[in-house]
Amino acid sequence: MSPWPFQRRRRRRPAAGRGQGARGRAGVADWPQLLERDDVLILDTETTGLDRRAEVIEVALINTRGEDLLHRLALPQDDIPASASRVHGLTLGVLEQLGAGSWTELHDELSPALDGAALVLVYNAAFDRRLLQQTCDRHDLRLPAISWRCAMNDYAAWHRLRRGARRGYGLEQAFRRECGAGIDQQHRALSDCHMVLALMKAVAAQK
Repeated sequence: MSPWPFQRRRRRRPAAGRGQGARGRAGVADWPQLLERDDVLILDTETTGLDRRAEVIEVALINTRGEDLLHRLALPQDDIPASASRVHGLTLGVLEQLGAGSWTELHDELSPALDGAALVLVYNAAFDRRLLQQTCDRHDLRLPAISWRCAMNDYAAWHRLRRGARRGYGLEQAFRRECGAGIDQQHRALSDCHMVLALMKAVAAQK
């Protein structure tokens, strides 16, 4: 999920074959096809912060049918700063009450859940991937080898061409713009996964 507050990222050149030659289609050209595939998953995390010591404390994974494949919590090695708790509502006490286990336990469930995935979509994939990697590193574990794709970059490229807009690519902003309301917009991993899916469906319907 996007860091808080949302940070703009430098525009990346669209990859070949992803609609770079058609105005208004860049980035999301194949979203309708991705939504039909069983081997495409959507992942999101919540963390203790943004820096190089931050840890993942929640992971959710769904498929393109909207089925929940994984939703787990993990106790961090360090404290959770108040600035992070204010965003997602997770404190050490809340995690303990909800039965959070260790990162090793979560990792052991996440790895098989990702088996068979040809592609994992994440909104602001660079952030989630980095946080997953550094959390694994702290526990001497390997991050599952998967193919990542950033739904935020896809959406930003499409929205810039369609509207000429240069800002406003945070997930909640994009969701409200394209979908209005309809999903509980709490800043948690599972609800964010469903927001990404709803956003993809709304954009795909406009193509």
